Amino acid sequence: MERGTYGMDVEPDMARAMKTYRKVTRYGHAVGRIMVHEAALLDWQRIVRLLESEFSECLEILRETEYGPYLEDSVVSGDVEKGLQRFLVEQYAFLDDICAGTYVARFLHIKYDFHNLKVIFKEKYFGGSANEMLSGLGRLDVELLEAAIEDGQVGHLPRYWDRVVEEVRAAVEADEEDPGTVDAVADRLYLERRLELARMEKSRFLVSYARAAIDVANLRVLLRGRRLEKEQGYYRLALANGGRLERSMLLDLAGDAYERLAARLISTRYGRMLTEVLRTEDKEVRLTSLDRYSDEYLLEKLRAMDRIRVGPERIVNYIITRENEVVLIRILLQGKLHRLTPAVIEEVINPAYLAERG
Repeated sequence: MERGTYGMDVEPDMARAMKTYRKVTRYGHAVGRIMVHEAALLDWQRIVRLLESEFSECLEILRETEYGPYLEDSVVSGDVEKGLQRFLVEQYAFLDDICAGTYVARFLHIKYDFHNLKVIFKEKYFGGSANEMLSGLGRLDVELLEAAIEDGQVGHLPRYWDRVVEEVRAAVEADEEDPGTVDAVADRLYLERRLELARMEKSRFLVSYARAAIDVANLRVLLRGRRLEKEQGYYRLALANGGRLERSMLLDLAGDAYERLAARLISTRYGRMLTEVLRTEDKEVRLTSLDRYSDEYLLEKLRAMDRIRVGPERIVNYIITRENEVVLIRILLQGKLHRLTPAVIEEVINPAYLAERG
C-alpha cells in the first residue's frame, strides 16, 4: 500500500489511478500530437515498393510521405545523407516542442551528445577533422564541449558533463595508442546515464529498455574483446553497470572461451541468443549475428511500449522507430545508388525491423 501526499494510506487501485492521472497531465497533449505522426510511419507495402524500385522511383514513392521535401532533389549519396539529417533535426525539434525540459527528451537526445564528445576526443588525440561528423541533435553546446575537451575549460558545462570529460580524458591519456578507448568509456557512461534518466522519469518500461540495452552492449563487449584478445583492463573500462547481468559476473567471464560464456548464461534471457550466435565458427559472422539478435531483442522491448496509451514510453517508441526508419531508407537509397540488387539490399536490412512493419 502506497502513502499519499499527507501520509495517508492509498489503496493500490487509487495509487494506479493517481499515477495514470499524473502521466496524462504531463504527456497527454504530447502523445496526442505523437499519434498524428505515428499514422505517417512507413507501412510494409511501401517498404516493399521501395525495395523493388529504382532510385528515381524510390524518390517518387517517398514524395508521398513526410520524407518527400527532404529527399526530392537527391542525386548523389551526399544529398541523401543531408536530406535524412534535416528530417531528423525536424523530428527532434518536434520532440523539444512537445517535451521540452523533460527527462524523456534528455533520454533521447543524450546519445548525440555522447557522439559529439567521442568525435571531439578522437580529433584531439588521434587526428582528423571533427566538423563533418558532429551531430546537431544533442542538447550540449558543441563549442563549450570543444573548449572543455580541447583546452580543459571545465566549469562551463553541466557538472555531470565535466565529470564525463575528465573520466574519458584520463582513460585516453593512459592509453594514447588506441582510439577505441574513447568508445569504450564513452559508450559505457552513455548507457549508465540513460538508465539514470529512465529511473528519474519513473517509467518501468524505459528502465527495462535501458537495462536490456546495457546487457546486449556488454555481451558485444565480451565477444569483441575475446576476438581482439583484449586485456582485463579493457573490460573494466567498457562493461557498464545497471544491466540484469551482473557486471562482476561478466568481468569473471571476460576473455574466456565463447562456449563457457554461453554455458554460464544459458539459463538467462540471453542464453538462446548466444547459443544461436555461437553456432558458426566464423568469429566475424558471430559478431554480426549478435548485432542482429540483440537488435531484434531491443525492438521487442520497444514494441512492448505500444501497449501504453499515454506516457513517455509512447514518445520514445515513436522517436526510436523514426530513427530506425531513417536507417532503413538510408540503406535502401544508398543501395540503389550503388546499383545493388533488391536481394543484396534486403540482406543488409535487419529482418526484425521489417517484421515490425509486417
